[in-house]
Amino acid sequence: MKRFFFSAFRAFYIFKIWRRRKFTKAGLFLSYLIIASAILGLDTRQSLTYQLFTLLSSFMILSIIYSRKFKGDFDIKRYIPKFGTAGEPLAYSICINNKSNTKQKDLYLFEDFEDPRPSLEAFLKTSAPFEDNLNGFDKAVGFYRFQWLTSINENVKISGQHIQELLQDSHAEIKIEILPKNRGRLKFSGVTIAKPDPLGLLHSIIKISEPQSIIILPKRYKLSSFNLPGQRRYHLGGIALTSSIGESEEFISLRDYRNGDSLKLIHWKSWARTGKPVVKEYQDEFFVRNALILDTFENKSFSPTFETAVSVAASFVITLENQETLLDLIFIGLETYCFTTGRGLSQTDNILEILADVKTCQDKSFTTITPIIISRKEMLSGCIFILLKWDEERQTFIKHLLAIGLPVMVLVVTDKNYILDPGPMKDKLENFHVLEIDKIQEGLLKL
Repeated sequence: MKRFFFSAFRAFYIFKIWRRRKFTKAGLFLSYLIIASAILGLDTRQSLTYQLFTLLSSFMILSIIYSRKFKGDFDIKRYIPKFGTAGEPLAYSICINNKSNTKQKDLYLFEDFEDPRPSLEAFLKTSAPFEDNLNGFDKAVGFYRFQWLTSINENVKISGQHIQELLQDSHAEIKIEILPKNRGRLKFSGVTIAKPDPLGLLHSIIKISEPQSIIILPKRYKLSSFNLPGQRRYHLGGIALTSSIGESEEFISLRDYRNGDSLKLIHWKSWARTGKPVVKEYQDEFFVRNALILDTFENKSFSPTFETAVSVAASFVITLENQETLLDLIFIGLETYCFTTGRGLSQTDNILEILADVKTCQDKSFTTITPIIISRKEMLSGCIFILLKWDEERQTFIKHLLAIGLPVMVLVVTDKNYILDPGPMKDKLENFHVLEIDKIQEGLLKL
């Protein structure tokens, strides 16, 4: 039954978009009058309303005929930035070129985005917030769920842009400002050019394909100055070897190969020139290196709590960008991901771009991340956990890290005003924080 309703909802959504583009406000009002007059004028002997129906229908028929006569030839070019940020205005422009041999007046330009309708799998498996409070009929039909999923995918809403006049073989530049709601990729499929008929009831429509995309970065919050957990650690070979990002300014010299040297250090050009293995030597350093662990283990594909957690992680990345510390962002997706920023590594934009696309991990448990952190404990000064839950599984892992002497800061993101038992963090309350999704900025400023 839900599959049938799903197909009906998808068809209804397409009809709603078509009606919004095809009819002007006057045309929409007239169509309602036609329907009402048709119902009231069914008995022609008792009412003269049928005459109103005939008159209004004539106007609509004329508009349909005129709307089919519109011919236009246009080119468009969209000038967009590479990045935007969720919750912040994003400005860009569109250049439209009139290639037809006639002047065009009173045009409207509509942006076409990627189809926001959910897939059947998402519709069947994803529960909407407060869905448990619905009555049995609404649960069975699933219209509320379909609307919720569609609204999530509709990242922006934008009205038509009016173009008063476009001369023959000329162009016009249209400035547009949008407000992306969510992080991710905002995908444009093209534009629709609409022109009202002489009666102002219907739009003539021309569609132009122009696929493009903008990466919408996560929302960021301000963080107050705070002390990260842990002290400086000794790192053999300096940043270049511990962050796995290649050469850096800590390079000292070349020397002969010694047994036990990593193959990654071999300088192949020098070996080819001298005929014997030569390796690069780096300066050993002491510095602070923290792991920022983002909890992705959520059984839903979309969760407001998870979206907030991603924004908190992005806020840490931005705040620590220029500090004298390294920050390893670690999370689990289809595989384990670890990205390093800080100490002038200039990786911040790349990491924010990665966070823009991070998804929930629905088929693994939190224990998956345990060996990843344990294997890096010798080089880490401390760990910052951004958690979606504070259950026994997570508490046990935190307790283990504390037992081996690794400093920990825990941030638990919740959707309600919970009072959580700090558990293993009871002796480190200054490093245990509960963040409500409606009060994130306030909570982060208290760190």
